Amino acid sequence: MQVLSRTSVSAIAFLAAGALVLSACGSGDEAAVEELPPDVVATETTEEVVVAEPLDAAGLACASFFELDLLMAQYAGGMVAAGDMTEAQVKREYRRIIGDVVSQGEIAVAEGEIEPKIVNNAKRLQNAAGKMKKKNTFGNMTRPQRNAMNLRMTRIERSCARAGYPLPDENVLLRADVATS
Repeated sequence: MQVLSRTSVSAIAFLAAGALVLSACGSGDEAAVEELPPDVVATETTEEVVVAEPLDAAGLACASFFELDLLMAQYAGGMVAAGDMTEAQVKREYRRIIGDVVSQGEIAVAEGEIEPKIVNNAKRLQNAAGKMKKKNTFGNMTRPQRNAMNLRMTRIERSCARAGYPLPDENVLLRADVATS
């Protein structure tokens, strides 16, 4: 039996709530939809948002990593300076999320769903975060520390992509927004 972490349960609840909200956003006038004969092709297209819910340990590990990636992009975007979180809260959240990546990653590796690289790199990130002193922040890391962290995060991202979980658009857009500001 697989035990879901608090992050996994909250991620699933968030996705379910999002799907519920999206389903409630219908036009409300279902009777006004015109039936088309089978030989007629509709030319009007509608864009539908599909939320993929990770069902396996690899998906949960990657979902946790994507949450970590968002946190770090928000940090780089100045969320501490804006007063959204304190440095201590960022560190605490980082440690919690990376712990979820490690635990779900270990399950995924044991089940053969993902390559062991994700766990190795996540453990290195976890160890580096555990060694940070109270006065140290992600913002005052040395260049070699930042480079090592970025390399490990990139490796995890690539492992997730190879497992079929590419970086979500939300992450890509936030990274681009942070890079341009």
